[in-house]
Amino acid sequence: LGETEKALKHTQEARERINKAFYSGYITEEDYKRYIAEYSDTEQRQREEIERLKSIMADRERILEGVAAFRMYANMFADSIDDLPFEKKQEIIRKLVKRVVVYPDTIEIEGYFEAETGEIEDSALSSSHRETRPGQTL
Repeated sequence: LGETEKALKHTQEARERINKAFYSGYITEEDYKRYIAEYSDTEQRQREEIERLKSIMADRERILEGVAAFRMYANMFADSIDDLPFEKKQEIIRKLVKRVVVYPDTIEIEGYFEAETGEIEDSALSSSHRETRPGQTL
């Protein structure tokens, strides 16, 4: 955005120099019209690009606000799970986890959630922990 705004400023300055050159008699009217048309087109494209970039930035800002709100609610939900009885926790896990495959050195958890890869330290199984999405293989 900054680069496009800077380019627009340079185009406007160049247009002013062309105006001064024409009024001072350094360029012909034909050249003046050609330069002005060229700079007007360039200036219009740059203004459109600035508006497009501002729109993208506003969209990204709204998305980030939505993500922050979602994370806040997810954290609140996660914190509230600790207070649930075992049966309710089990019900939630059954709705989120599609399949668990246990190998001698790894556990694969396939479910309906975003996967992050990490290691479980000091687990009862002493194995690596890898999560996958449905249809994803390791």
